[in-house]
Formats: sequence, C-alpha cells, structure tokens
Amino acid sequence: MGLPREALHGRGTRDRRRHRKGRRSNRLQSPGRSSGAADGHSGAPARVHHSDADLFPRSLPELKPATHRYFGSVQRLLQAIMEITAVSVGMPRSYFARFWGADAGAGGTSPHNILRLAHYRSQAGMPPRANQLRYGEHTDFQGYTLLWQDHNANGGSQTAPDGVPPKGGLQVRDPQTGAFLDAPPPPKAFTVNAGDLIQCWTNDVLLSNTHRVANPPAGDGTARVCLVFFAGPHPDTIVECLPTCTDRERPPRHAPVKAGNHLIRKLDVSLA
Repeated sequence: MGLPREALHGRGTRDRRRHRKGRRSNRLQSPGRSSGAADGHSGAPARVHHSDADLFPRSLPELKPATHRYFGSVQRLLQAIMEITAVSVGMPRSYFARFWGADAGAGGTSPHNILRLAHYRSQAGMPPRANQLRYGEHTDFQGYTLLWQDHNANGGSQTAPDGVPPKGGLQVRDPQTGAFLDAPPPPKAFTVNAGDLIQCWTNDVLLSNTHRVANPPAGDGTARVCLVFFAGPHPDTIVECLPTCTDRERPPRHAPVKAGNHLIRKLDVSLA
C-alpha cells in the first residue's frame, strides 16, 4: 500500500530528559523507549485502531479506507501467525483465538491491536547528538509485532524485487554476544517480532528480543516510512506458561501476568 509521506507524523525520538516526563495522553499507545532527538522532531506517529475515531487528513480522503483495509489484512495475517505458533508448541490450532477473537471484546478483536504509521524524517542538516538514535533499544511489550519496513527508498513500488531500502533502520541484539545486527527487509516480506507476552506464553521458546532503529550514515538525507502493527491480546487476558512448554526440567520462568497490567507497567517504566 502506498502511503503519502506527508500524511504521516514524525516518529522522531526525543531528548531522554524530555522523554522521561512522558505524555500521559499517549501512555496506552506508545510501546518502546526513545533515546534522543536524532530526527530533530518530537511528534508522535499516527496511530490507527480501525475505528471511526481514527483521525486522517481531510486532504487525503483515500488514506482512511486504504489504511483500514491494510489493518484488516494484517489482522488476518496475525490470525495465521497465532495458529502457526499454537501448533508449533503442541497446542490446539485455535488456542489463541479466544484472546483476540469474538470473545475478546468489541468488534471481535482486541482493543490493543494498534497500527502505527511511522515516518522517520530526514536527518539532513540536523545530525544526531552523541548516543542518539532514531528509536532507542527496547523489547515489544505485547504479542507479535508485524512490521512492514521501508523496502524502497527510491520512491518506486514497495514490493519491487530490486527495491533499495533506506540506510539505517532496524537492528536486533544478538542474545549471545550482545551486538546489534542489521535486520534489513527481505523483498516482499514482513518482519515479525515476538513481544514479551509471547515469551511468557512459550516459556522462552520464542524470545522477546531487544531491538532499536539506527541512524543513517552521516550526511544521508533519506527519510524512512514504516507500518508497525502491534498485536496485543485483550487486556483481561491472563498470560501464563503454556502446558506444552514446561516440564520437570523446564519449570515456568515467568509469573502469570494480566496483559493490560503488563502493558501499563512497562509504559510507566519507559516514561519514568
């Protein structure tokens, strides 16, 4: 889906001292921790909940229906991923449906499914200060994150086999060495990241890995647009180790947690 860059707010990170003060109105919609105003902008990204309350620019009437179609598509993709996850750890295929499905609340979907339209603006003329990144290191707080990275900085099709991703971008930390490794987008592919609740459910079979968004090389003026779908189960969901992921030699490594409480607690820590 082609989204006009001018339709997106900046996802610039902020000075750590300013960030610690927090923006209380955003506290249920802002996973992650910033670590400096590397983009020179402090605007929050556009957030979409697939409801009539979503705000879109009037000058782009086609943006809302296109975004909502995308939202519905990634929700269907999420359903498939949750089924694959269940089967892979020996649970019934539909096990996770209750936490996102019709029994989970309004509209048959979790209210904690959020799509962020993230525009990392060009750093041309505004080089980052020491230890500043486009987005600081963090784990994702909920279930899976389905990330459509910027696949093509040349302005062409995002699914072009010869697309050129912008420099700088997602990096993941190697759990063995602690080094951050580039995670460029494969052509026509989503990047799927497991969050804290997936790690708790699977007893560390699937890890909630630390990641960040790196700056482009000095002097590179390329902007970056990403679509980030955070999938969270209904806030009343009790997340605990699955019975197939534990035995005498592998006891549960995480205490049961209510999904909504975990999200609020992690957000409070990130804004402290």
